[in-house]
Amino acid sequence: MINRQFISSFLNFFSSFFLILSGGSILFVFHRNISTIILFFIVSCLFFFHKKNISKKIFQTFIWTIIIFTLLLLINYIFAINIQSVIKYFFLLLGFVISSIYLLHYTRYEGKIKPLNYIYISLQVIMIHSLLNFLFFFIVPNSFLTIVSSDLLINEYQCRTLGNVFFYSERNIMQVLGVEFCRNQGFFWEPGVLQIYLNLLFFLEAFLFKKNKWILFLTVLAILFCYSSTGLVLLVIQLLFFLKSNVRKNLLLIPLLIFLMIPIVQITNLNVQDKITGEGANSALKRNIDLVQPFLLAFDHPLTGVGLDDQMYVIEKDKYEVKNINAYEGSFGRGTSNSITFLFAILGFPTAIFFIFCLLRQNFVINNKLLFSIILFVSLFFEPVIFKPFFLVFLVSGFHSFLSKFIRKSKV
Repeated sequence: MINRQFISSFLNFFSSFFLILSGGSILFVFHRNISTIILFFIVSCLFFFHKKNISKKIFQTFIWTIIIFTLLLLINYIFAINIQSVIKYFFLLLGFVISSIYLLHYTRYEGKIKPLNYIYISLQVIMIHSLLNFLFFFIVPNSFLTIVSSDLLINEYQCRTLGNVFFYSERNIMQVLGVEFCRNQGFFWEPGVLQIYLNLLFFLEAFLFKKNKWILFLTVLAILFCYSSTGLVLLVIQLLFFLKSNVRKNLLLIPLLIFLMIPIVQITNLNVQDKITGEGANSALKRNIDLVQPFLLAFDHPLTGVGLDDQMYVIEKDKYEVKNINAYEGSFGRGTSNSITFLFAILGFPTAIFFIFCLLRQNFVINNKLLFSIILFVSLFFEPVIFKPFFLVFLVSGFHSFLSKFIRKSKV
């Protein structure tokens, strides 16, 4: 018979793994709504399976967190400048509730059971899968099937798949130094999303868990295979922090780390130059537009923004002309890649500033908070993932941290 401890461990791991997948995986691209409902069911099972009592203060804080978030959504919906999709508001609220339940489950244990333990294990699975994903591109290229998704924000997204387990997008196939390969995207819809989780794994292993240097090495390889500018820059930053933290502990590591960093820095420099002046220059131009356009909308609608419906946002932002024609054509009809500026456009300045304040106050990750904040905000600055359930965990954590100061401490 399966014992209770095994079920508990499985629910903790599976809910954490599925929560990560909610942050930009192919599964959620093709089946976003039903996958979100399944995630809600999994996280609910996790919460109710464990019957640990909750302090009244913690429970009230999370209730008020959900109430305030709901009111902010309601205000945004009422004052939106055009018709909004109620379904999208509902699923955003559901994602927030999912993140709240997940965080509430671990908060009641007061640090005795840490969600980062299961996040850490889940990220290792994602890292190993991503390495296999990269290698299989060279082994079985003729066995792939093509699948298509119709989504306004990603323009008829297409990718090839092997058994719906390994994924490859045509636009990610490229040559570097004469070698053709497919930029690694793993379970996710693009390499830029995968690198977020790989950099998070590097952070957890290098600065928190410190269990196995092989995990660091394999994670570095996986990040390199993504060939993402953001991922490479974040990796270099983390390596510098890692070098600084180990200078006094082991002087022999210094020359080794410097030796390993040289090719990584060179690859990063090559990638960034390509994005600025090479064939990938349109990508940089698109990101510049994504920096400017949302603020143009926000200045015209400063209090409540244009509304949370991302499809309506695309219609509104396309009304603003951009001087660079090539970049504008690549941007037209597509959503933004910048989660931070996107907040100002859809929510207005007051709510957007409050959300950013809550992200800064998150206590989901406490150790090395400065470095983690850099990873989080740089990632959000270049990927449209802020309202995915996994990233909402950090927003909920900040909400809870802020509101807990106004609620009296008492026991159930």
